[in-house]
Amino acid sequence: APVCFALCEHWMSRQTYKGDVQWMVVYDGSGGIRNTMGQEVITRARKAGEPAHTLPCNLLAAIPKIDSEIIVMIEDDDYYPPHYVERMVAAIESDPLLEAFGESHHRKYDVLAKRGWQNKNAKHASLCCTAMRKAALPKLAAACAQMTPFVDLAFWPMVYGKMIRNDDPRAPGCIGIKAMPGYRPLTTMNGRLFHGKKMGGQPDPDLRVAREWMGEDFNKYLEVYP
Repeated sequence: APVCFALCEHWMSRQTYKGDVQWMVVYDGSGGIRNTMGQEVITRARKAGEPAHTLPCNLLAAIPKIDSEIIVMIEDDDYYPPHYVERMVAAIESDPLLEAFGESHHRKYDVLAKRGWQNKNAKHASLCCTAMRKAALPKLAAACAQMTPFVDLAFWPMVYGKMIRNDDPRAPGCIGIKAMPGYRPLTTMNGRLFHGKKMGGQPDPDLRVAREWMGEDFNKYLEVYP
């Protein structure tokens, strides 16, 4: 987790968005992470009887403390290009009726196995590439109350939302990064291996796909897995 969070701070430090930001971090893991950018930090102890994947519990701890009118979900083990937050905020603001905006078919990359692939999700956006209005937070809370690890699948049917396909490698959005150190992949908790080969990923031994998607930013991942 410390490796992932340090990278997340790096991606966020380069964001082109110029508005005020409330960055809230909810952490219930073992081992410390360093918050160096003025984040609000909620350190939450895990409770008996909670599901193994505590994402819904962490979100429920954060929701009452959110003051911002637009919320952009950031997952610390994923890649975000510099324009990401600015684009997500602009998309929400473009339609006053819009409750949520996200990227469908977003791409994923396993940095350990060196494989890339594209999701086939057409009716929802993964939480890592979802933004929403504050008015949608009660629906997010209702989705979390189901205690499902797949909060995105529960949330999106509840809201009026729009999505853009994450198709163009020349203008990348969020890229889900898999196999980062310190994280147990979600789908292994459900008995399925989650890596590029199982998901039909494209082998990328010469890193052509990685560099097409992330450019020189991919060098940051080579520092983790040379």
